Amino acid sequence: MIGRLENQYAADSQATVKDGVSTRMRHLRLVLVDLDHTIVDHASTLTRLSDRLSAMLPQSGRGPSPGEAYLLIHEKHDVLWNLGLIDIRRHWLSFQAFLLTMCLCNREMGPDIFPLLRDLREGDDDSAVSLAHLTLQKAQALINVPETREHLSQLLTQAYEDQSLIGAYGDHDDLFSSLGDLLDTTYIYSEGYRKLQLLKFTRIGLDRWVPPSRLVTTDDLVPREMLQGLRIYEHTIRRYLGASHSEALLRSAPASSQRRMAMNLLASNQIKRALDAASIVGHARDLERLLQALLTLQSLLATTTQKSNQRFLRAFLNAVEADPSSPATVAQTFLDPPEACRFKIVLVGDRYDTDMYPILAMYGDDAVSIRVRRGKYSEQQPASELHAENLPPPTFEVPDLHGVRDLCVDSRTWDRIPWVAPPAWLPENQSAEREALEPLLSLPPTALPRVIVEAIFARS
Repeated sequence: MIGRLENQYAADSQATVKDGVSTRMRHLRLVLVDLDHTIVDHASTLTRLSDRLSAMLPQSGRGPSPGEAYLLIHEKHDVLWNLGLIDIRRHWLSFQAFLLTMCLCNREMGPDIFPLLRDLREGDDDSAVSLAHLTLQKAQALINVPETREHLSQLLTQAYEDQSLIGAYGDHDDLFSSLGDLLDTTYIYSEGYRKLQLLKFTRIGLDRWVPPSRLVTTDDLVPREMLQGLRIYEHTIRRYLGASHSEALLRSAPASSQRRMAMNLLASNQIKRALDAASIVGHARDLERLLQALLTLQSLLATTTQKSNQRFLRAFLNAVEADPSSPATVAQTFLDPPEACRFKIVLVGDRYDTDMYPILAMYGDDAVSIRVRRGKYSEQQPASELHAENLPPPTFEVPDLHGVRDLCVDSRTWDRIPWVAPPAWLPENQSAEREALEPLLSLPPTALPRVIVEAIFARS
């Protein structure tokens, strides 16, 4: 695949010299396409899925339909998250959003809870917080029975394998069949979990055009195993800092399963030996700095999982740079030095805040941003609002993927933009964050936090 890409753009390639060695820089024209609400009609998919699963539990007959209930939960996501609930949008396959939906439709709770949630707003008083926690507690009570949990798990998996439940707008085949050689450098991206997004990807036939290795999701950019590993270091350091730290951490831990995992790994003493080898255990001052550095790293990685943050796009483009044929393996290639690349970028998405703005903020007019005005967010941030807030508009706005096709196959679209370098993972102007991460370089060379930080610095 790499050879094909290099041959395809041989006319654009040029020799460069690094450390006395002549190499050829690859020049790649990238087409980056958002999945949910751009290709997949995500709102109708969730509605149909909720309706399908709702038959499991008794309904009130007086509340909303399951589809309406789930869409309300999705709409109130940010409020619920800020009130202390889990990140609902990212946990559909772990039952939480489904359970909240069922709570709203349950005959014992729905008539009381649904109106309160519908009127929930940012800044509400303690009664709103109590509502949020009550809803989650009731939802969790519905799944405490092992048989129910197993039944739910099977139904969720079966439902997502039902192609009729996953709705696509129907114009993606027209787009991808017209791209020709550009298909070699076309990528699908999504903020969601890979397991779920891959099911959508294959059920609507995207794998006919783009291999799954070029579907890049949150899981690929920041693997959960990586975050879990960093939490183990955090547990260990807090434990050596004193019992009060450990007790506070355990009280704030989000799930008992994570606590058990952490304690089991701590019991093996593997990380203790690693910290001992660095000669820092027992030095409270050093450990405090190390803990703060670790928290900074975790925060950096957490923001990388959010499309509205530029770090998502930075990590995405770094993954493409590291391995254009398979950026989804970024869990491995993230740690490898990339080859020299230059890009021309066309990015396609439906939302301004999470799709258009990050690339406009990074590259301005040096990249092409195409907003597809349809679906749930079609009326969000119109041109008049962008103008009033002095925000840069997308390069183009189109009603569907047919319009995207016309722009992508037009050579003038590509001629209007220059070749650009992949972005630094941590820009130079973020020197305070770079300095905050440096204590992690005192860990042994194979320690996970140090490996990650060295990779970030190498890409910056």
